[in-house]
Amino acid sequence: MENRDLKYLAELMDTKFKGPFGFRFGLDGLIGLIPVVGDIVTNSISLYIILRASFLELPPVIILRMCLNLLIESLVGMFPVIGNIFDFGWKANTKNVELIKSYQAQPKAIKYKSSLLIFLIVFTTLSSIVFLSIIGVLLIANLSQWILALF
Repeated sequence: MENRDLKYLAELMDTKFKGPFGFRFGLDGLIGLIPVVGDIVTNSISLYIILRASFLELPPVIILRMCLNLLIESLVGMFPVIGNIFDFGWKANTKNVELIKSYQAQPKAIKYKSSLLIFLIVFTTLSSIVFLSIIGVLLIANLSQWILALF
């Protein structure tokens, strides 16, 4: 992989240091401990990796998958304590640099896997919305019948 600086940046952010029992962590988890500012700084660095990937002309589905890795880290990271612990383990930067490397080695396979993953996520999300909407309508209908039966 000719993007050694991205690999180094991901290592620095995700796996540079060795903790107890061989657990590897980086600056992402440490900086993320600083409320609000830490997340802004670490997300900016993660976005830089994604921006660089776009300059490498990776397909949109790969960029979308990289954004998804960052989004998962950011959303879970919003919860105190649990988010901080998750931040040490998820390693979105390493996942994203590996995606670049994998795509460069096997473009068709990685594009297919990424497309399938994005499709499954969209399908599951839409199915959940439809399911919850149906449940909500049924609950409202039953609740309104119950209320009307009182009068």
